[in-house]
Amino acid sequence: MSSEPNLGPQRFGVAWTEEEKRLLGVLPDRAFARRFHRTLAAVKARRYLNQRKHRSPRRWSRQEERRLGTTTDAELARLFLRELSDVRNRREQLGISVLPQRRGWTVEEESLLGTMSDRELALRLNRSRSSVQIHRWSASIPPHDRKRYWNESEVRLIGKLPDKKLAKRLGRSRTSVRGKRSALGIRARQPEGKKYWKLEHLKMLGKFSDEEVARRLRRSLLSVRSRRSAMGIRLENPKTNQWTKAEITLLGTMSDGEAAWKLGRSYVAIQSTRNRLKISNPHLLCRPWSKAELNLLGTPSDAEVARRIGRSAKAVATRRRMSGIPDPRSYNRRWTEDERAQLGNVPDCILAKRLGRSFYGVRAMRVRLRIPDPVRPKKKWSEAEIRLLGTAPDSVVARNLGRNLRMVIRKRLAMDIANRFTPRAPTWTREQLAMLGKQPDAELAQKWGRTLLAVTMKRRQLRIRMN
Repeated sequence: MSSEPNLGPQRFGVAWTEEEKRLLGVLPDRAFARRFHRTLAAVKARRYLNQRKHRSPRRWSRQEERRLGTTTDAELARLFLRELSDVRNRREQLGISVLPQRRGWTVEEESLLGTMSDRELALRLNRSRSSVQIHRWSASIPPHDRKRYWNESEVRLIGKLPDKKLAKRLGRSRTSVRGKRSALGIRARQPEGKKYWKLEHLKMLGKFSDEEVARRLRRSLLSVRSRRSAMGIRLENPKTNQWTKAEITLLGTMSDGEAAWKLGRSYVAIQSTRNRLKISNPHLLCRPWSKAELNLLGTPSDAEVARRIGRSAKAVATRRRMSGIPDPRSYNRRWTEDERAQLGNVPDCILAKRLGRSFYGVRAMRVRLRIPDPVRPKKKWSEAEIRLLGTAPDSVVARNLGRNLRMVIRKRLAMDIANRFTPRAPTWTREQLAMLGKQPDAELAQKWGRTLLAVTMKRRQLRIRMN
């Protein structure tokens, strides 16, 4: 159960009255919410907005503005007792970027380079790993060698204990112990609880049943069966249940599932035995297909064939696909010569309904065969129209010729005709470049008729800082 008290029916979207505004901040938030039937979150948010509204904004001093960009905004907000958003907005208004401050290396810190790994030293000095690594490279100090060499007493223990126990005892990794043992050619010691297969045990596989081998060797049945299957050994005398005459007489008198449940055998065993003895079963859930039913496939739709022969539409569709018969109502059927001859004579939408195809399929085939559209025939470019390209802006040429703007641009580029009317940004003069950084970017952008982004990017490109 929640520990939050029941504040009664809350009101959502109701305007605040004068009494509520007067008591807001006088009563505790929880008591206020319970009294006026409002949510606790709404009361806290309203009180916070009132505090911000009545708080007069502090002016920025010159000393504070000079400190902007020298360190992070969060650090300046803590020093100036301001909010982080106020510091960030003021810095962006003045066009000042944050300059990363670099910590210098002391003599004590440099003496620790190479005595431990770069990661451990970075955590100890509160620096990044890349900073430690780059400074170590610049000082030509080799990295810390953490490789431990094997002594004679450790080598003597290899193979006498399992790898896991030896690694824990020597304070090494299991991979290191295994690699050293493999390099010396020493066989691993049998761990406790694990049994290796001996040659005399492997000879018993297949001669006796898996249950008998598991009982003699005191192994699990799954271990014996998986080992015999991995070696490809078959049982010489497999344990099978022989079929009696009474069981055989039941085959075909009922469904295979009912016979399997009644005889206590698997469904696959019932089916394979019945097929091997060539016993037909009229109680099958899926009856065989006759020649008359197969001849109907593909002539009408699958639903119509299913209704005629008393089968499901899914079964008819599956059988038709297995027989390699295409769907007569499919949009992916092949185009005949008569259908191709009709392309371009009538609009695509009318021809699609006439042929029983989709509009997009008809249009794609017409475009593929390069047949013009009968509704909107392709208009060829005349010599007079080509001479107008490049003499005016592309939009004006397109409007005068009654063509699409994209078609005009594509044709002009294909004819390698330059366009002298493409609007370009005005070039920067020496006087403008000399003014960058001396005044705020917003004032310069308004003065020169440029965007604030263009002025800021140009100043950053020239690496000019704000004064």
